[in-house]
Amino acid sequence: MTVPCFACGYEICDRHRQGDSTRWLEEFRLVTNHDGLGTSVSGIGAMSDLGGRRWIAPLDYAKHWADMEAPTTAEKVFAPDEINPSTLFSVLNSLPAASEATGLDWGHMYGGLLIADDDHRDPDVSGNRRVRRIDSEDRLAAIARHSPLDTIRLETLNCRKPENPVPVPAVMARCRIGSRDPFAMLPPELRLLVACELPTSDVARIRLASRAFRFVFDENQFWASRFTTIDERRWVFEATEWLQRTESNGQPLDWRVLYHQTGAPNSSASLQNRERIWRLLEDARDVIFLRCFEARVEFRNWLIPEELEWTRETAEIHWNRRREPTFTAGCRLFHTQQVLIPDTAATLEVFLVRLGNEDYVTGLAFRQAQGEAVALGYESSRSQVVDLQTRLSGIKVAIGKRGVRGLRCVFEDGTMSERVGDWVSVSQTDSLVTAGPIVALEVGYDGCKIVRLSIGKAVSLVGDAT
Repeated sequence: MTVPCFACGYEICDRHRQGDSTRWLEEFRLVTNHDGLGTSVSGIGAMSDLGGRRWIAPLDYAKHWADMEAPTTAEKVFAPDEINPSTLFSVLNSLPAASEATGLDWGHMYGGLLIADDDHRDPDVSGNRRVRRIDSEDRLAAIARHSPLDTIRLETLNCRKPENPVPVPAVMARCRIGSRDPFAMLPPELRLLVACELPTSDVARIRLASRAFRFVFDENQFWASRFTTIDERRWVFEATEWLQRTESNGQPLDWRVLYHQTGAPNSSASLQNRERIWRLLEDARDVIFLRCFEARVEFRNWLIPEELEWTRETAEIHWNRRREPTFTAGCRLFHTQQVLIPDTAATLEVFLVRLGNEDYVTGLAFRQAQGEAVALGYESSRSQVVDLQTRLSGIKVAIGKRGVRGLRCVFEDGTMSERVGDWVSVSQTDSLVTAGPIVALEVGYDGCKIVRLSIGKAVSLVGDAT
């Protein structure tokens, strides 16, 4: 039996360990909920008791099982923010796991470690996708066994300097004789500064369109910016040390060579695995740093009349209070909030978060011209704002098995807002649209998204509609 890491997807304690180079595969951190006394992230432990499956790690986050300094890639990805253990535990506790072999389902394939199960092309009886781990002899599986924390030695990269480090396509700009390139009127220094702010792929396209940018790929400053300004090689955090070294000894580096040698497939297996894990952690960043809305309005605004009639739309909720092995799909319900919709609400801000390739609604905020916002759920770094033209008579909902994917406001005059969120290949419902105005909302959510949405209507209005 194997247990995959929730971040990189590779199993902890590799059975085919070969030498100390893969020792890191036996190392882990524990995210623990101490029965209501708080949540913590442990130091780095090592799996050595294969039969007993004992998970022992230092309590101190900064400690290592061998009394060494505890290295971490996540701190570099999330810097300068710090991970909140309670938020991390809540998010992980919200993710289903189809099996122990495939690990927690973030909605992605762990950078290629999981693939579609061709032997079972159709979804299972619950409608869930079928996936399996790649073979242990697969090239990517071999790469995933290498420690991402192995230091890249600058001397090794320089020793492997190729004769033609970067394939540069010929510029095929076809300009009529006598035509003028407007970019050619700019000083070369300014053109170079512009190029340093753009992704390499965009600069390559500009070079095809304008001869004035052809020189850029020959400039060392441009390739150095790939490691700094643009961060196309942000997982090569040794670049900071390389910059300091060049400043101290006055010997410039060939950044074009370094860019070539640190990109797949020229980089080492360790660096390729680091890039894979880095991108997975980046994808999880917005989820890990969700902020739960606090009740900033006066308590009287949160009092909900008992006589309201509620209509609910719910995702596929796993109702067990504790996490069970049967939680292989769907979602869980951790908290519920109810609010009265302010009569003076001018806009509704819908907060979104991405899990894998899917967007989910994570929070809602009614904002007024004056006064505090009335908010539910979580606040994320990405949102869309809906202008509330008149009072709401309901909400069209796009909802999947794991939660609410999109919303569309319906107003009293029959008009509708633009769609917000993800509506592609998602079940849609009008069950939360009524004949009269709605006065309250209720949301139920797990650790990162809304999984149940309800509208409240005065009983008298319900009676009039029928």
